[in-house]
Amino acid sequence: SFKDEEHFIESFGSGDTNNIIMLNVSGTMMATSRATLLLCEDSVLAQQFDDSKWTEQGSPSTRVKDWTPDDVTNWVKSVRDVPDDIAALFWENEIRGSELLALNERGLEMIGV
Repeated sequence: SFKDEEHFIESFGSGDTNNIIMLNVSGTMMATSRATLLLCEDSVLAQQFDDSKWTEQGSPSTRVKDWTPDDVTNWVKSVRDVPDDIAALFWENEIRGSELLALNERGLEMIGV
């Protein structure tokens, strides 16, 4: 509805980003509300952005966008079938969580992946 859209814009403009999710969709940054992503309960996005599931799984409270280069490197190392030398590239380039979220194919090429 118009009221929902107005609330979304006000929240985004005021810096209240607790419920605003930035997505990199094929290199295009898009903003949406967490509630929108949770509409289809069985979807991958709903599961990824449902805070109650993160708590149940015992996930650390640090959001990806706040990850340090060490956090990013450790995550890359944990991804199955990704060689350690690829993780080293992320560490050497000091890729932070916010940069990881914005990486697209060109960005990966620029850091040597």
